[in-house]
Amino acid sequence: GPAGPAGAALEGRPGGFSCLPEGMGENPPRGAGRLARARTAQAATAALLPFVPTLELRSTYRDDPPFYFGPDLPADDTRERAVDYSAGVRWLTSFGTRLAAEVLTHQTLTGMPYLGDGASMALSVTQPLLEGAGRAGAAVFADEAAAEVRVERARFRSALDALLAEVDEAYWTLAFAEADLAIAGRSLERAKQQFEDTRENIRRGILAESEIYIVEENVVFFDQQRLAAEERLELARRGLARRLQLEPGAALVAADALDWPDTALPAPEAAVKEALAHNPDVRVAALTLEKQRLQVAGAENALLPRLDAEGRVSSSGLGDPSAAWSDVAGADRPAARVGLTLSLPLDLDADRAALAQARIEARRLAVELEQVRRRVRFEIHDGLTRLRGLLDRLALAKRRGELAELKLQAERDKYESGLATLADVVRFQRDVDTAAIDLLRVQTERRTAWSRLLQSQGVLCETLGVELR
Repeated sequence: GPAGPAGAALEGRPGGFSCLPEGMGENPPRGAGRLARARTAQAATAALLPFVPTLELRSTYRDDPPFYFGPDLPADDTRERAVDYSAGVRWLTSFGTRLAAEVLTHQTLTGMPYLGDGASMALSVTQPLLEGAGRAGAAVFADEAAAEVRVERARFRSALDALLAEVDEAYWTLAFAEADLAIAGRSLERAKQQFEDTRENIRRGILAESEIYIVEENVVFFDQQRLAAEERLELARRGLARRLQLEPGAALVAADALDWPDTALPAPEAAVKEALAHNPDVRVAALTLEKQRLQVAGAENALLPRLDAEGRVSSSGLGDPSAAWSDVAGADRPAARVGLTLSLPLDLDADRAALAQARIEARRLAVELEQVRRRVRFEIHDGLTRLRGLLDRLALAKRRGELAELKLQAERDKYESGLATLADVVRFQRDVDTAAIDLLRVQTERRTAWSRLLQSQGVLCETLGVELR
């Protein structure tokens, strides 16, 4: 893990990476994805604005000429001056129903109050029966906004899985570079010791002077290996630091060993089934198609004629406000009406084109969904094939290392008996180091291949204990 509190170990998780940064929330790809999720969530809430009930309060002062006519016009103070007060609530539901409730008071200040003073209360409802009815007609845009939230969440999950897989690969690359440098360092120290021993034996006359070239070349070779290993380690540390949003010079050290106990591979059919159910790329494609189908439903609704059923009930009263409201409360003057309104567009070409466009896009997205599913199937089968091959190669790499050690020991015994040359011993020592590095490389590939398989299955987050909220 990184020096300091920037990371936490996740041990005992097959194929899981061992460095989970606490600062991952500040990672630019994940931070941008989180902001996109927040934006779509706010857009989904904002889409509900038309369905928020609205309160309307109104007051009106009127100054009109007299209501009656005659040869002698009345004086100015007999003009009709009045005030109106009203309060109402209007509400559009997500199924297209429009509800309204209103109370009104009319009071004459000058003129003839008996002609207009009064109060009323009314309730009305309008319900589209064809176009504009149902969620596909009235709330399709809100359903699309909610669907976009689900799409963006799946996109965020896909980006998060990719980031986790990258961090995992960078971590095990660091672990490999550390082990590689340790082997190169031990080999160099051993070569230097052989060089000193050979020089001493030459000084004593035990070995010919030409033997020094063999061991010196061995020192130069392993010094080159050490320098290359140091460079790879520095690059591996910087690669992991970049993904963890740390400074380039952060002193990162791998905490887990590359070796890993055998883990049974899932059956191909089960792995594919899980991937098709949980892979975030599949979910993005499926949810995008679902959103487009909502647009198709909305376009189909727009082709229908407009047929609205209307109903209204009211109660009214006349006279001064107290008497008028007494009549309203007693429903002394009730009224009711119902009706139907039909409206037909004279040209449907634009609506038909919009519907055709929406259906074509839905078919295109369905093809894309099938392509994504097909790609994921191949990813699963390829990942399992790669892991099976790595398991076989791992067993062979272990055996090769054991044989290289046995060969080296046998050659040393032959050298001490005078039956082998120093060059043979040096060559076999290099074989031991090469076998050890090849084993580390196979172990590293196995670690990262397992994480890539989990990513394709869409369960990498859960395996690593990362919760998406």
